Amino acid sequence: MKKLPISFLVVLSLPALTFAAQVFGSLRYNGASVGPNVEVLVHCPNRINKDQKPDAKTTTDRAGSYRMYLRGSVKCELRVVYNGRESDKHFIYSDKTDPVRYDFELIDGKSGWLLRRR
Repeated sequence: MKKLPISFLVVLSLPALTFAAQVFGSLRYNGASVGPNVEVLVHCPNRINKDQKPDAKTTTDRAGSYRMYLRGSVKCELRVVYNGRESDKHFIYSDKTDPVRYDFELIDGKSGWLLRRR
């Protein structure tokens, strides 16, 4: 009988990631992976965010892949910081029931990187 309250507490203490929407993908430049430690930032304009910090932030792995979790199904703006330059924004849509993949090619632009979906 003691197992039931303990199980209930474990379920309540699960992180919010269990109810989050997964967004993942890869970044490429000139036909090759961008490599590790490239910042991927997501800002969701419909959320109240007084300090202007990104709603989600991650970095790429060795293969140029990224993975992050967003709260619920929302429309957000994704940006990438590569070689000290920030990209333009690209709208992404998360889905809390299914993971969503966004693969991008970075294109050198005059004022920053341009993101083209692959």
